[in-house]
Formats: sequence, C-alpha cells, structure tokens
Amino acid sequence: MSGTPTFEKFELTPDLFDTKKEINFENLYNLCTAELSLQQSKRDQIIAFYVAIAGFLIPTAYELDVSVWFRGAAFALVAFIGAMLCRVVVRYRVYKEVYWVTSRTIAALMRAKPERLEKAFVQKVFAVNLRKSMPSIIACDYAEKDGVRVPTRIRRFATVIKQQNSAETMLYMVIVVMTAVSAFLAGYTLCGGISVAPAWLPTVCGAVIFLFVVYLAVRSYTRALNDVYTFCFDRTDASFNKVYAKAWFLHGLECGAAAPEKAQ
Repeated sequence: MSGTPTFEKFELTPDLFDTKKEINFENLYNLCTAELSLQQSKRDQIIAFYVAIAGFLIPTAYELDVSVWFRGAAFALVAFIGAMLCRVVVRYRVYKEVYWVTSRTIAALMRAKPERLEKAFVQKVFAVNLRKSMPSIIACDYAEKDGVRVPTRIRRFATVIKQQNSAETMLYMVIVVMTAVSAFLAGYTLCGGISVAPAWLPTVCGAVIFLFVVYLAVRSYTRALNDVYTFCFDRTDASFNKVYAKAWFLHGLECGAAAPEKAQ
C-alpha cells in the first residue's frame, strides 16, 4: 500500500547538526571551480562531436547513390541532432554561469564567521554576487531609486549584441551555424525533389529554414542567460530559487540553520 515515506515524518532541526564544526571552504571552492572547468570541457567535446558527425554524414549523403528524399532525410537528421546538442550546450552555459557566481560566493564565505552561516546569509551573499555578474552578461535599462542606480528591464536584443564578442557565444554559434546549414541542405534538397516546384523555391525554402533555426537557437541562448539573472530585476522568490537551485555546492551550508524558507 502506497503512502507518505516514513522519513518524511522526521524533523530536521538545528540541534541535529554540529554548527561548530568547521566547513572546509577551500575544498568546496576547488570542487566548484573543477566542476566549472568540467562543464566547459563537456561543451567543447559536444561541439567537436557534432562537427565530426556533420563532417562525415553530409559528404556521405552526397556521395551515395540514393534518392533525393533519402538524402534530404539524412540532412534533416543531422540538423535534428544539432538542435538537440544546441540545447545541451545552452544548459552547460547556464550551469557555467551559476558555478561562476557560486565560486565567488564561496570565496566571500571564507571570511564569514562560522556562527553566522545560516541560510539567509548564504543566499544574500549569492544574490549580491549574482548582481555583480549581471552587467557583464545582460544589457538592461537603469533607473534612479532613492539615489541608487538599479536595473529595471532586460533589453533582449541589446543582450544579443552584447554577447557577440563573448568566446562562449562564439563557440555556441559554431554548432548553431552547422545545424542551420544542415537544415538548409534538408530544405533545399527536399524542395528540389518536387518536380513542379519553380527553380527558386529550393533556395528560398532552405534560406528561410536556415534563418529560422539561427533565430530559435539565439533566442534560446539569450533567454536562458536572462533567466539566470531575472532575480536582479523582479526580486521574487521564484526567480531566485530557480537559479539558486542549481548552486548545489551552497545547499549543504543550510543544514543546521534555523532560517526562513524564502529568499531574502
């Protein structure tokens, strides 16, 4: 008979934890930066993997004596694989950003008094570092409030322009362009297989698909980065918890602290 697990009835209270036990922040920091490097390494491996797949399948599809529909389907498959891998690369980019903020947070907590390490304090330091990182990633409008210049609204198109010179973005665009080229070839080939189609249709069809794929990929990338820093603008629990949930190196510091559930 199913029901609530027994462990859910157990209360986690501060007295169960040794709050005087020293936290090894140096090891925690090293683990965080190692994970940051690992995310970048995985991203590079994915891009290299896709370049190898596309570099093999696209020429092979042209060399094989197969029908236009089969060749077009092969190109579409390469584009589909690229679209899936683009999503993975975006995910790694988001975690890289969170780990970067997390590492700065841990560096700040190294100087904190052990007795003051509670959930609200850890979250506040994380939020401060999130705001410090935001201007280098997100373009936004500012306003003066009580003599302080604060961000008020994300400028999405300006953020795209701002990210153009980023090495992270350039690497992402490598896989995006290859995916879009594969999609172009799929559209061009499949439209070219229609006997009654005008001569210009395959090129137009392929170009439209190419631009659409690039647009969706850039939009997905920008929105993912915007979501990381949404809290800097709306200051809501939902926005903060969405990004803080990924900073799992900090979650163990919450044990033993009688702190509120909501973000500060």
